[in-house]
Amino acid sequence: MQPEAMQHTASDTDAGFQACPPLPGCAHCGESASRAGARRPDWGFLDGAYCISLRHRDDRALDAARELHRVGLCARAVFYRPTKDRIAKRGCWESHRAVAAHARARGLRRVLILEDDVLFAPSVSTATADRVGAALVGLPMDWMGFYLGHWALWAYPISRHVLRCSSLCTHAYVASERLLDWLCETPFERGRSLVRSGVGGNGLDSAFAVLPGMYACFPLIAVQRFVPNDHMKSTRIRIRPLRKLLLDLFVRSRVRELAMAHAMGLNEKLVLGLAPVLVPAFRAWHRSARRRAERPLATAASPDVAPPLR
Repeated sequence: MQPEAMQHTASDTDAGFQACPPLPGCAHCGESASRAGARRPDWGFLDGAYCISLRHRDDRALDAARELHRVGLCARAVFYRPTKDRIAKRGCWESHRAVAAHARARGLRRVLILEDDVLFAPSVSTATADRVGAALVGLPMDWMGFYLGHWALWAYPISRHVLRCSSLCTHAYVASERLLDWLCETPFERGRSLVRSGVGGNGLDSAFAVLPGMYACFPLIAVQRFVPNDHMKSTRIRIRPLRKLLLDLFVRSRVRELAMAHAMGLNEKLVLGLAPVLVPAFRAWHRSARRRAERPLATAASPDVAPPLR
């Protein structure tokens, strides 16, 4: 059974937001939900759920809708359908900002944000939703984000099902009120004044990787579907410097899609095993990135006034 086709109305075209398309016979929404006798996943601990999908990619939006119906998020999910930006990373960043602004304008404080290549684990069930809800309740008061799937740079456990982490990927995460506000207040820019990890380029996930208060569900429950990435076109391989060579080989190529689809779980386990080495190494790297970002501010400051400490 397929979800009904995505419908574009005039109001949708203006706002870009639309409800998840219904799926006839879905046990989680519509008339079938009231007749279903089995206990269904309860995502009521979320104030809302969004899925970002480019307006011209109805095929990917329908794939995402099937996932939402399968795991029981269909009744509360809203699709955001932006037009494609000629600068892919800016378009991705600003799409997440638009979702955050939409959520905050409606008073939402804890929101699941998905991208249309999300693929939930086959084992997602009522127990999975209960586990995620319990994990969110147990997070520190100053938490910012909670990944349901991620590519970990470093991570260590703080409880049975929760990792403190620095991670890449934005295909499935719960944003707190603090992260929603950060998104609203932080537009995309390519300069060095905005701190990024330096590992994943200058995209949104690289900025997330250096934010405080980022956590992840363990084990992860969402990977990325193995589909060509709309934002990653094949490019020439640059030999120098080494950082650009690595980006072209592993980030701007099909290698990335393969890894995101099939190696996220393995990455998570390897990073946990190497935590004693990776945690201090990446923290030192991120401190260096912050100092580089603050250097222009110090140069521009008055010679009589010291730049503020951070």
